[in-house]
Amino acid sequence: MSSSDLQSQPLVSVGIPTYNRPKSLRHTLECLTRQTYRNLEIIVSDNASPGNEVEAVVREFMADDSRIQYHRQPENRGIVPNYQFVLAQASGEFFMWAADDDEWDSRFVAHCIANIGRATSYMPGYRFLFTQSGKEYPPPPVRLAPGHSRSEAMRLFFATWYVHILYALHRRSSIQFVLSDPVLDYYDTYFCIRILIEGEVVLDPSSCLFTVITETAEYENKPLVNPHHKIAGYRNALVLVAGVFLRTPHLRFGQKMEFTCQWFRIILAEFSSREKSAHPAIATLVRVALLAASMPGRLQRLLTSSMGGRPS
Repeated sequence: MSSSDLQSQPLVSVGIPTYNRPKSLRHTLECLTRQTYRNLEIIVSDNASPGNEVEAVVREFMADDSRIQYHRQPENRGIVPNYQFVLAQASGEFFMWAADDDEWDSRFVAHCIANIGRATSYMPGYRFLFTQSGKEYPPPPVRLAPGHSRSEAMRLFFATWYVHILYALHRRSSIQFVLSDPVLDYYDTYFCIRILIEGEVVLDPSSCLFTVITETAEYENKPLVNPHHKIAGYRNALVLVAGVFLRTPHLRFGQKMEFTCQWFRIILAEFSSREKSAHPAIATLVRVALLAASMPGRLQRLLTSSMGGRPS
């Protein structure tokens, strides 16, 4: 491809936040430098890895590929700030995050560019690979067509917890809010909810071009970084996501209340599960409150079932 042809393509920035994974980072860089779509800038942010193995891997690739940038943080910034950093360094019209332990088909970027259309984010299908057991799971059949409603997007998200749209191809202008966001638990969930409400995310599982690699035998619900978080850690997530629902002009009032209440139930259930040893009394009260809130629905289902499925 000539330089003029390359420059006619929109620039895609790829941000790789990494920490102490030289072997898997090598594979990530192999996947990304072999993309058939060539107009890329690849931004690696090393989150103060011990030793120089990570830098050595990146420098090796940089010797043959001028598209790669390497930044080493003077101290570990934490996960979310490192994700913010690579976005802040980007200059492309489009942007994607790349985890340092996943895998991309060589057509991934070209396919996303060809299909994003007028959407703000586009995500093809992906599969899960668990390296300890060798188990593979096919792409979840989660689809959002262009022109979908925001309520449809949110109901699908709450039904499937499709947080891997974080790794979609995004229009960089549509995700600039990330740079001024506070650091909080459940940030990936907050990010996904915000782009689903404020933008247009297209999900097309028909082409599986991305592999989420997990170094376990099965899916594990990872604990929070600090298993004894103060209640404020959950409060921040509650308030920010509720604010997204309440501010948006894309939902009717009843839908705003529906999704806000659903989010509150999710976070309260998380708190009661994760904090039962650190805050046993409060966790018990939360479980009782959640049970009480669910009783009318349970009673209605019981009555419907006892009457042969016919409500009174």
